[in-house]
Amino acid sequence: MWGAVKPVLPKEIPSMTMADIHEKYTAATGTKTVGEKDLRPDEERWICEYARDNLGSEAIFVTDWPASEMRFYHKAQAGRPQFADRIDLLFRGLEMVTGSMRENRHDIVRKQLIDMVGGDPEAPGFKYFLMAMQAGMPPHGGFGMGLERITAKMIGLNNIKEASLFPRDINRLAP
Repeated sequence: MWGAVKPVLPKEIPSMTMADIHEKYTAATGTKTVGEKDLRPDEERWICEYARDNLGSEAIFVTDWPASEMRFYHKAQAGRPQFADRIDLLFRGLEMVTGSMRENRHDIVRKQLIDMVGGDPEAPGFKYFLMAMQAGMPPHGGFGMGLERITAKMIGLNNIKEASLFPRDINRLAP
C-alpha cells in the first residue's frame, strides 16, 4: 500500500572505518575528506551506494570515530584511545542509529569532565552524577534510533518531516 521497498540486507551488516570511507570517497569523487572528523551528507549517501553495489547491503556500520569528538561521558576504545567506542548505522544514505559505550569508571569520567569540557565536578549538574558513578556503575552503553528516518527511507519519502506526526520547522515550534 505504501510502496515500501524491502531493504537489501545480508545476514551480517558490513562495517567500515571512518578513515576508510574518507579514503574511498576521496579516490572516487576527487573531493578531499581524508582527516575529517565526521562524514559529510554526500559521503553518507555515497558509502551507502558503495555498500549496496559492492557489499550487497543497503546498510553499513561506521566505526572508529575520533575520540576528540566524543562527549565526556563516552568511553574510548580499549587499547586504541584515539577512537571513541562508537558506531553509526547508515541506511540508504542517511544515519539511522548512533550508539556508544559510556564511561563507567569514576576517575576517568571525572578527568574527562574536567579536561574535555572544563566542567566543575562540584557543580549541581555533575555532582550527583559523579556520586552515582563513584558508588559503582557497571559497563553500559546506548543508542538512539531515528524511527522517522527509518520510515522515510523504507517508504521512499522525500523528507523526514513527511514521516513525523508533528514536524518542527521555522514556522512550527509547537504541536
